Formats: sequence, C-alpha cells, structure tokens
Amino acid sequence: MEELYGYAARWLLANQGLGLQIGWLSLVGGSSFPVVLKDPLYEYTDVIILLTDGLNTQNRWSSTDKFYRLTSADQMTATFNTIGTNLTRLRAAQ
Repeated sequence: MEELYGYAARWLLANQGLGLQIGWLSLVGGSSFPVVLKDPLYEYTDVIILLTDGLNTQNRWSSTDKFYRLTSADQMTATFNTIGTNLTRLRAAQ
C-alpha cells in the first residue's frame, strides 16, 4: 500500500484515533450510526475493543495489561478470549 500512496499510507493503516471515534459513535449514536435503544431496567457497560494493524506509538492504552502485541493472525482468537474473560470478570466484580 505504501508503494501506491507513499508516506500517507502509514496513517491510513493505523489511524487509531479514527477507529476509536467510529467505535464511540457506534455505542452512543451519531453521524450515520443510529442511537442504540437500551432497556432502562438493565445496567449496561459499554466497551470498545480497538484492534489495529499498526503500532501503538502514542501509548493510548489505559494500562500495560490492556495492550496486546500480536505478531501473527493466529494469536487473535486467544487474545479475544482473554479480553472477553477479563470483561466478564469486570462485570462480575460490580
């Protein structure tokens, strides 16, 4: 891709800020995302899992245990299982 678009391709491949913004809009509604209707009798915890193919050069994770550096695609399943397990523990702790 960099051969086609030059240096700008790096921004296209790992624009974490844009990914986070789109994730946020999908939770709260806005732009082209509809507002999500939620049961008022249920307490929700909104979560964004930001997956990128670029390096996290700006250290945007909330703590080091929330950052997973994967070096191959076959690591994704185990990593998402770990994230899901951690989210379950978060809910159970409340």
